[in-house]
Amino acid sequence: MKPAFKTSLLKLALIGALFYTSYGLSNHYAASLAYVPEVAFAWELGIPFWAWTIVPYWSLNLMYAAAFFLCRDAGEQNRYVARLVSAQIIATTCFMLFPLHFGWPKPPTDGLWGVMFDSLVAFDLPYNQSPSLHIALSIIVGAFYWTRFPKIRLPIFLWQSLIALSVLTTYQHHFIDVPTGALLGWLVLWAIPQHGVSPFRRPFGTQGRLKTSEASFCEAKTNAVSFARTSEASFREAKTSPATRSREIKIAMLYLAGAVLPALPALLGGAWLWMLWVSVSLLVVVFAYLTGNAAVLQKQADGRLSAAATILLLPYLVDVRLNMAYWLRGKAKTERVRDDVLIGSTGVAEIQHCGGVFGKKTASAALKMLARCSTLLRFLPCIYHFLSQKSASQAKSPQPLAISDDLPAVLDVCAEYPRPRYRGAYRTLPLLDMVAPSENDLVQAASLLEALRRQHGKVLTCCALGYGRSAAVVLTWLLVYGGCRDLAQATAELEQARPQMVLPPETAKAVEAAAGRLKMNAVSFAKTSEASFRDANRDS
Repeated sequence: MKPAFKTSLLKLALIGALFYTSYGLSNHYAASLAYVPEVAFAWELGIPFWAWTIVPYWSLNLMYAAAFFLCRDAGEQNRYVARLVSAQIIATTCFMLFPLHFGWPKPPTDGLWGVMFDSLVAFDLPYNQSPSLHIALSIIVGAFYWTRFPKIRLPIFLWQSLIALSVLTTYQHHFIDVPTGALLGWLVLWAIPQHGVSPFRRPFGTQGRLKTSEASFCEAKTNAVSFARTSEASFREAKTSPATRSREIKIAMLYLAGAVLPALPALLGGAWLWMLWVSVSLLVVVFAYLTGNAAVLQKQADGRLSAAATILLLPYLVDVRLNMAYWLRGKAKTERVRDDVLIGSTGVAEIQHCGGVFGKKTASAALKMLARCSTLLRFLPCIYHFLSQKSASQAKSPQPLAISDDLPAVLDVCAEYPRPRYRGAYRTLPLLDMVAPSENDLVQAASLLEALRRQHGKVLTCCALGYGRSAAVVLTWLLVYGGCRDLAQATAELEQARPQMVLPPETAKAVEAAAGRLKMNAVSFAKTSEASFRDANRDS
């Protein structure tokens, strides 16, 4: 239900009061200091002063306010308010702790431009520099209009880009304020996502994994008999073993060390400041492992990461892709376990595409080159996320990023790496790498694998390499649905197809526990069904 006009106006008034009060106080605080540093590069002296860009600069205020009245429901409005308040609090805190100023004189202006500059100077003193709140708000406000008006995304993108440029051409900010402001904006969008679960919520709470995978649960309940009697309550709490928890913390500490090292050169300033991007990227990964929450990486139902996660994690994603290329060099990307069950890497779509995942030489050299070039495009967030993509029904030619038509269903358990949009059946259940999946994860994944197999006939289960997480899922499936009598037999069968598989003792325990639960659920369901049938016959 669309929020009432009075409600929207009241929220705008309150948020506006917070903005002007906090922004003004931090500005006057910096002005009261005896010395406030200035951070600028020598090349910035070549940036021209364009007085007319004060128009897009000021337009952000109008877009900021209008969004309150364009929200479709209270939830969307509250999410927008939460993003604005979060950015305001973080930016104001930075202004107070690390005050900076802009010391360059502005050329004289007259006419309409002069009036607009004079009104700006009356409120905005040359402080409150890094991170640029104007940049952060342009990203947050732009994200709202991007979602709200999908048919005019290109004009929205161009105008928001002009707003970002205007902070430099109006001599309001130095360059360093732009990337730091962008970082703030993307951090807020990551922390308060448009869809899915907030990274600050527990993964298996009542609104966690269970809610984000609701469709998968429904499908599994409909198609997999053994899963039909599994209660939702059994998935609400993930029981992480002490060994798994200890390993999660160790991995988090290693990534934390990796985040600290790039930050040290950043102390030198200059171009080294870009190393902070690497640190922030790894800190997000640290948070994922410390909380044991794969939702922190924000892999969506279509296999892509959210735009905010892609921007923040870009250095980490490049490292993951290089790691995949190293460990998979000279090895098969996909292998058959059974005629209808396969295992492999989530990166198979980029390496072996339309020509088939089994090495068929049917794809042309041009398509192969396009597929490999597309990997680079995935690391350009503006292209990957912001350009419109044709649906499979609209596509006139085979999509180089789509897995072969011979493979109708994909179960992706890789949390840290995105995969292209897929024309066939695709389900994702993100799991953290290098730690044992929980019993609940494996129960859900194996049940979903069986449901996809029954419905589509053939399923590829994949993770980053196809060695660990996907192997655990397939082993669980082999024990419950594949006819293997014990873990040793299932492991031997899987090793024939995937010799590089890794099965740590903790993972083996989780596999056996998950298989036992699924078998018990199947027996319980059979007994319940038999009792119901007898009661029905007796009544008749």
